[in-house]
Amino acid sequence: MDRGPEHVVVVGAGAAGWTVAAELRRLGFDRRLTLVGGERHLPYDRPPLSKQILAGTWPVERVGLATSDELAGLDAEVRLGVPVRSLTLTEGAHSLLLADGSVIEADEVVAATGCTPRRLPGTAGLSNVVTLRTLDDAHTLRAALKQARRLVVVGAGFLGLEVAAAARAMGVEVDVVSDLAPMVRPLGSALSERLTRLHQTHGVPLHIGLGVTGWETEGRKVVGVQSGAETIPADLVLVAVGAVPDAGWLQHTGLDLSAGVPCDAYGRAAPGLHAVGDVACWWHPRYERRVRTEHRTNAAEQAMVVARDLVGQEQDPYDGVPFWWTDQYDAKIQAYGLPGSDADEQILDEGDEGPTLVGYGRARRLDGVVGWGNIRGTRQARQLVIEKTPFPVDTTDLDLTPRRPTPSGT
Repeated sequence: MDRGPEHVVVVGAGAAGWTVAAELRRLGFDRRLTLVGGERHLPYDRPPLSKQILAGTWPVERVGLATSDELAGLDAEVRLGVPVRSLTLTEGAHSLLLADGSVIEADEVVAATGCTPRRLPGTAGLSNVVTLRTLDDAHTLRAALKQARRLVVVGAGFLGLEVAAAARAMGVEVDVVSDLAPMVRPLGSALSERLTRLHQTHGVPLHIGLGVTGWETEGRKVVGVQSGAETIPADLVLVAVGAVPDAGWLQHTGLDLSAGVPCDAYGRAAPGLHAVGDVACWWHPRYERRVRTEHRTNAAEQAMVVARDLVGQEQDPYDGVPFWWTDQYDAKIQAYGLPGSDADEQILDEGDEGPTLVGYGRARRLDGVVGWGNIRGTRQARQLVIEKTPFPVDTTDLDLTPRRPTPSGT
């Protein structure tokens, strides 16, 4: 096995970047390794930020991916709190310019910088309008929620609805404003309707259709969020309208970064450049197109592929079935594959409160499944996605029903 390049620089110290670095060492890579992170924190997991960390049910140490000792054991140069400003690709060593003015030369670079939250026009300088992406953001939001009476969440996707659920558990009044129905893009109509009922049951009004059309302010604070003719009172606003790949530092590489860093099925973007995780748009043999997936398991799986590629280990092209989940109130929603509103829907199992398992088909093939409180059925349906089962699915001989009834209200 080729031991790989002389110097690998991993840019981004989150789940994807940390996994690449740790896996390189596990595979026997014994040459120079540098890990650069824009945040000052040790590597940590992001999914709990909008749930357990925000709710205060986990200590912050629990989200850590590596201790100081583990980071030291990596035998790498670690630069935390110093973002990379630009990358210059040359035929020999590549040059990375860091925010502190220093330059790092490398013959292999791994981009693992994730995403940055989208902002809304008119919010610059408003002190009570926040986003949630980092651990510091989560601490800021939790402290603000302890003082807030009314939170307006702008956006009805994963992040916005998870924060809405956590805030309600803290006793805060919450309104959700969105131009689209709750999580309709990843869930489709049937489960989006059930999710709407779930939040309404917990006292969260949903203002759907127009999105934000203006702000009512007093000084540097928002006191009302305008949606059409309606003004919703607020003393805290979370903007959760999606994120964009953090790829600006790659603008001089000549790559088309409009949908993330374009890669092949091994994470290769250009000679001497790989990309992994949220920032990367990988060619996916299963779906015969490039796919950018902003989910935790995808980051780890791609990272291991990239590490093996860097040391020259033979492997098949990455063809993993994406997996994601969301916890809101007592509802646990899990998905495999590529579900979504652009696919045809088939209810595979239904409980008293609505669908517990939905399949999603494209081109007469099952492309994805989503389960609601149906862990057993969802795992079984995952195999149907792997096998590229014809769609609609023949459920005659399948048992996809939960072993226990879905809890009332979820």
